[in-house]
Amino acid sequence: MRGFSRFGVALIVSVIGTVGLATAPASARVASVPPSSLSHEATTYQNSMITNALMQNPQGVRTGVGQVQWEGGSVVMTVAPTSDSLLTSASDLDTSDAVSVPSAAAGTGGCRSVSIIGTGYDWSCVYNNTDFRGTRLQFKDTGSFQSLDNYVSGWVTYSWSNTRSGRAWLFPKKSLSSNPSLCMSPNSAAGYPGGSALGDTYIYLSTNKATC
Repeated sequence: MRGFSRFGVALIVSVIGTVGLATAPASARVASVPPSSLSHEATTYQNSMITNALMQNPQGVRTGVGQVQWEGGSVVMTVAPTSDSLLTSASDLDTSDAVSVPSAAAGTGGCRSVSIIGTGYDWSCVYNNTDFRGTRLQFKDTGSFQSLDNYVSGWVTYSWSNTRSGRAWLFPKKSLSSNPSLCMSPNSAAGYPGGSALGDTYIYLSTNKATC
């Protein structure tokens, strides 16, 4: 370093450090943006539902303006802008793994089908308003009871869509011996216009492929 003063060396190091920061990959800079920034684009209804859901089950991760995921994406909650807004599109979901599958219920209320034809189990979705409006809870783990109240306290199902090739059931108790109030046939949906609400606490995704 002959010919350079200590001041000169410090200046060079400082310039290199500044250039390094300026040329850092955009992804690295974006990663520093806090997830809470999504709330700025959301409506009051969306923020309220998501805040309450994360208080109910803190293991969730907010992945979109109106969306939270749990268990690595096995459970997804999608909240419409208002309680009366329709959830009729899959555009509010990450579709990077989506495969177009012809299905009677695929896309109904945004309950998308992502499996390759013949491989089976996609999603069982329930909604807290009639005609697929408001908030959607969707599940894809087959063979286990999953509590709706674990994500939204006091959840009540008003409509549903099942894109799976197996039945899904709503139960008041965590037991197959209890009497279910609803059986959802494979690849079907119901908006329950003017119908009564279903307040069961548990959803069960079975492997039974028969129509209810």
